[in-house]
Amino acid sequence: MQIDILLLLANTFLHAPRSPEVYQPSEVYSDWMAAADRAELTVKHSTVGALRLAASRPDLATSQVRLGGKSHTIFQQVRFDCGIVATDQARVEIEQSSVPPKYVRKSGNAFVRSDAPLTSPNL
Repeated sequence: MQIDILLLLANTFLHAPRSPEVYQPSEVYSDWMAAADRAELTVKHSTVGALRLAASRPDLATSQVRLGGKSHTIFQQVRFDCGIVATDQARVEIEQSSVPPKYVRKSGNAFVRSDAPLTSPNL
């Protein structure tokens, strides 16, 4: 499954466990993958981001996950091909990523937890 744009707002919940019913494993990419307000997002066993496609799709050169508000996002066993920007009171959990995010930037009271060290200038 390829998703070009994914935006979750308000009290939206999207949980994508590995199963044929939700097209797993999947490749999730977008110019802007975003969760805000009180949205919850869980991504498992997938690729998130699309920087590798930027040569043929220049619009994807800014591929990034943006998390804000009081959103809560969990990435489990994910291969990142983009960076993460967390603002406000967003909570981000990264568990057993096969490839870490290119960068993680946070501001406000954003919380980022990873079970592996992240190399980022803003952590």
